[in-house]
Amino acid sequence: MQVTEAEQLKRAFASSLAKKAEQIPEILSLKQTKSLAFLIPHLEEVARHGVAYLSDDDLIWPFVGLSRTYEAQGLYSLAEPWRQKCFDVASDRFGELNIHVAVSSGNLASLYFLLGDYSKAEPLISQVVQYWKRSVGEKHPVFATSLNNLASIYENQGRYDEAETLFSQALKLRKCILSENHPDIAISLNNLANLYSSQQRYDKAEPLLVEALKRFRLVFENEHPHVAMSLENLAIVYQGQGRSSKAEPLFLQALDLREWLLGTEHPDVALSLSNLAALYETQKRYDETEPLLLRSLDLNRSILGKKHPNVAISLNNLAKLYKNQGYFDKAEFLYAEALEIRKCSLGDTHPDVAISLNNLAGLYAEQKRYREAESLYLQALNIKKQVFGDLHPAVAKSLNNLAQLYADQEYYDKAEPIFRQALKIFEAHFGGNHPDTVMIYQNLKGLQFKIVEKVNKQRRRKVKMRSNGRGFGNKQE
Repeated sequence: MQVTEAEQLKRAFASSLAKKAEQIPEILSLKQTKSLAFLIPHLEEVARHGVAYLSDDDLIWPFVGLSRTYEAQGLYSLAEPWRQKCFDVASDRFGELNIHVAVSSGNLASLYFLLGDYSKAEPLISQVVQYWKRSVGEKHPVFATSLNNLASIYENQGRYDEAETLFSQALKLRKCILSENHPDIAISLNNLANLYSSQQRYDKAEPLLVEALKRFRLVFENEHPHVAMSLENLAIVYQGQGRSSKAEPLFLQALDLREWLLGTEHPDVALSLSNLAALYETQKRYDETEPLLLRSLDLNRSILGKKHPNVAISLNNLAKLYKNQGYFDKAEFLYAEALEIRKCSLGDTHPDVAISLNNLAGLYAEQKRYREAESLYLQALNIKKQVFGDLHPAVAKSLNNLAQLYADQEYYDKAEPIFRQALKIFEAHFGGNHPDTVMIYQNLKGLQFKIVEKVNKQRRRKVKMRSNGRGFGNKQE
């Protein structure tokens, strides 16, 4: 079949743009994003009307370039149609899963992860893991990356044991096959450390984060979003350890660096604002906390949309502040809004829905609205059991909250076995020295003290009644 000169020109144009798109980095600064603005309309033209003129090797790159540019700005809803179309176009051309379809599928899964839609992300990335395992084997960087991505999904689904196994496997693999200073090793260290941090296993998290930060600075100096991420994650560990004086300067450095690299209108900036606010709240610096949380909420709403899971996180954090200040009506409204967003965006049985139910229940309990609190605590417990099974630490936390609610109402017979059940789960998972294990042990001891006190009080009352009875009889005589 003869190719016309016009078609040759179109193919050359499409190929040239694909090559430019292929050079766009996965992580972009604001300056880099602005420098690519001129390229966007041309990439969109090829992606919409020039697919037929792209070679097999060039096919996905215009879509990848567009998606990376939007994702770098936190504009995930604008990136989504390009990620989806990339997957569709690759599937149409190649049919069965091949390297181009696998890359497109992995990229789409990563976007769903950013959007908080883990139920869509998991099957895609699981399929990709199996593809890379068959095609390149288990000692290849792309296989390690797919393991890391699947682990991240498991972590956000609360499947911590599975996540730890995959994060550890990816780290070991990367150390084996990559150069000593490769940034992917630092990424693996950071991810595994974050998993430990989320479980309050700070002694394990801290050395990994210190090493990750050192590696990131060696590769990028101080001019990369990964450095900001590492600073912030280390600050969270210091905060969890009660070392606020070390945490605050790192939070501030991370915020400044993100604003400089990404601009002031970015989801990662909103995250930094929220984390700094959380530190100030623990120090009861409420006047400084509220403006940071309000700005974080406004950013997430404007960039991600009003129904994004990150908006629910912002609402939840602001509600917590108002609750601690005694503004219960304000807090209730925000907790309820966060709950509705999570149900809408994540589904009724997502672990984050259980968190929202728990938060609202805690507010009701503080107001002595015990029946409403009990109903929500039980809903949260049932969701966690359904998602994690009966013996997961998340279930233990819900059991602790329910037991404490019963204890507050002096239903000690109900509370004690539930406290013991929660304690048994934490001891099995984390041992006796974990902060949550210690907390529940103290709760149980406090309950036992109240039971003894109640029994003694009843005995004193009975003795007093008998004493009064004998005295009355003596007087009659």
